[in-house]
Amino acid sequence: MGDGVPTAIEELERIDLVVCGTVAVNRDGVRAGKGGGYSDLELALLIEAGLVDAATAIVTTVHPLQLLDEELPETEHDFRVDWIVTPDEVVAIAAARRPPGPLGPSRRGEDRRDPRPRTPAQDPHKSLKPLPRVRRSLQSMEARRIAVIEDEPTIAAAVAARLRTEGFDVEVAHDGPSGIDACQRFRPDLVVLDLMLPGLDGLEVCKQIQRDRPVPVLMLTARDSEADLEVGLAVGGDDYMTKPFSPRELVARVRALLRRVDRAPRPGEQQIRLGGLVIDPSSREVQRDGAPVHLTPREFDLLFRLAQSPHVVFGRARLLIDVWGYADGTGARTVDSHVRALRRKLGADVIRTVYGIGYALSTNEL
Repeated sequence: MGDGVPTAIEELERIDLVVCGTVAVNRDGVRAGKGGGYSDLELALLIEAGLVDAATAIVTTVHPLQLLDEELPETEHDFRVDWIVTPDEVVAIAAARRPPGPLGPSRRGEDRRDPRPRTPAQDPHKSLKPLPRVRRSLQSMEARRIAVIEDEPTIAAAVAARLRTEGFDVEVAHDGPSGIDACQRFRPDLVVLDLMLPGLDGLEVCKQIQRDRPVPVLMLTARDSEADLEVGLAVGGDDYMTKPFSPRELVARVRALLRRVDRAPRPGEQQIRLGGLVIDPSSREVQRDGAPVHLTPREFDLLFRLAQSPHVVFGRARLLIDVWGYADGTGARTVDSHVRALRRKLGADVIRTVYGIGYALSTNEL
């Protein structure tokens, strides 16, 4: 194509840039399978015609979940790409990593590189620029630890790869017992936990890792029933996502949960006493009429937020921002489920519902 006008192949002297499709690609530029665009056969014909050589830039566009960190098999007939473009970043592959193959020296020792000199302005590697939405340098981000406990290898690898590209340190386990071991050894800042696991199900895993130390848990489930959700949140889950889910939303929820942990009440804050209800933010302990009440980390945060302003009615969207850190206001069912859990543990009279608006602490009944 020249100046926006399609050009026949036979009219071209050479091709500086090829955009190809692929099923998946790793950060060494190795592709897995083919996608839309040029196939290997079509590219080979272009190479044979002298239109494409080792100086031609090869670009593939993929979804972030298709960009992997693992090694992928390749053959002498494969070609690696030079650039990977996702909606979030542009990855440049080091030229030295290109192996012998269609775009490198052939098996006969011939060098397919274009003998003609190329000026910097003609070099497609130098003319390509990162997208304006490229993410900030990973070196500037604190490496928070995340354990991914998921028995589906494809989902586990995709979630781990996406989190790693966001700068997180990730440990993966594929069953309940190894997930518990990973949490004890890895000491994650957050756990992404599938509910349907072999060995031990996700609910039991959640209970055991919370018994060791409080840690935010984002649950993944293929089921969307109210009962499953309430049980999951009751044993220590902080939030949930139903499969299939958006990887971008998963990252957003992970960051929101971590922000909420960072903003949790600090030691030294004063106790809140409302009638028979005592909330101690330093020890994160709650008593009702002198009896201790065990709350999950998120249940405590919700109760503490309501108790800070006992006469204020909080809408669900406000609570999602203050307690969960979700700026978009999605996840109203999560708020409702945590309120039901607090009523079950503290008494139905503790939190009142203001229909059409939200929830408030019922100070008259305490």
